[in-house]
Amino acid sequence: MSESANPEGRYVLAIDLGTSRMKVGLVSMSGTVAWATGTDVMTTLGEGGCAEQHPAGWWHQVTDAAKAAIGGGTAHPDQIAAVAVTGIWGSTVPVSTEGTPVGPGLLWLDSRGAPHARRRCDLAARGQGSRTESGLRHCGALRSGHRLGAVVGGIR
Repeated sequence: MSESANPEGRYVLAIDLGTSRMKVGLVSMSGTVAWATGTDVMTTLGEGGCAEQHPAGWWHQVTDAAKAAIGGGTAHPDQIAAVAVTGIWGSTVPVSTEGTPVGPGLLWLDSRGAPHARRRCDLAARGQGSRTESGLRHCGALRSGHRLGAVVGGIR
């Protein structure tokens, strides 16, 4: 990228961890993509609706791509003005008290908890389920046909 296309010489390191692919790019402050790469993310699909990924693998992929972005000569580390990260929504990663992953990440499409969530919604519909702080009951995702992620808490 020429200096005239990025007169401020500053970049955003953009990271997008998607369900099937991780993308990393260097984007100028004016929005021009100066460098980008992507790698597939391994997903384990198993019996009973299992859908898992490995958080340590995410971290290795992100750090390897970030090192490649900066090491590729497009930008010096001092030129990185910000880091923008987006990732898989509605997924759960169990962590230790130190914040390190202790098991696989359960993806949003993991449906093993659906029977438990359905039971919770049935209880809520009969006035027996738990409520949120606002007093509203949560069952919209099941009723609209979405597959739920990890096991829902508060089941008795």
